[in-house]
Amino acid sequence: MADGVAPDGTGEPDPFPVLSDPLSGLVTGAEYTGEVAPRVVVRKPDMPDASEIRKAVEQVFAEESKPPKSRKGSRSGKAANRPPGILPPPPRRAWPNPAGMIRNVQLHTRGLKPIRPAPPPTAEQLQAARGNSLGVGAVIVLITLMLVILFYVIKSLMQTLSHLFG
Repeated sequence: MADGVAPDGTGEPDPFPVLSDPLSGLVTGAEYTGEVAPRVVVRKPDMPDASEIRKAVEQVFAEESKPPKSRKGSRSGKAANRPPGILPPPPRRAWPNPAGMIRNVQLHTRGLKPIRPAPPPTAEQLQAARGNSLGVGAVIVLITLMLVILFYVIKSLMQTLSHLFG
């Protein structure tokens, strides 16, 4: 084919002047006559009255110039001098409790030791605690059941797809 002409003398058809796809912009598929400028009437907005704007601005300025209303009993004494958001320093740590000191001294003089927490469990105690593995067994059974169900679902899906496309 040279220059779009076939050996029998026919040529390729001319391309369509426009696309006939409705989403491309021309719904009818008819001839395209050219670019048509849209006619849109733009109306100018009405200007508000300048005296109304002036009154509103003066009212806002008057409200801002008034001192804020104070709340009764919100801050008093030393707290009134401190800026908001800054907390007072924490109270100092008190001296140790004398009763606790006396108890420790008495235990020490009698040769007794203070009460200490229980020692960590031994290996035998840990082994006995592991003996109750009913929960672990139930979890293993449930996981196995879920895997079996998943296998059959995938198998059924594969069979359905092979029947549809095979």
